[in-house]
Amino acid sequence: MKTGQLVRLKVYGGEAVVMIVDANDVHVAVCKREEFEAAQREGRQPISVGFPVTDVIGLVSDTST
Repeated sequence: MKTGQLVRLKVYGGEAVVMIVDANDVHVAVCKREEFEAAQREGRQPISVGFPVTDVIGLVSDTST
């Protein structure tokens, strides 16, 4: 997993498609695509939320999701 990659994540009440901000073997920091893109435009770090990497269900190949 790498920064800017879309993943499907297990969240309370279901699942969500989010962007990876940072990842290692144990944790993944994610945010919504809109926050990731706004942060890039504004030259700042995205506001992210951490999850265990085991909550990542899979990668999203279609960037229009």
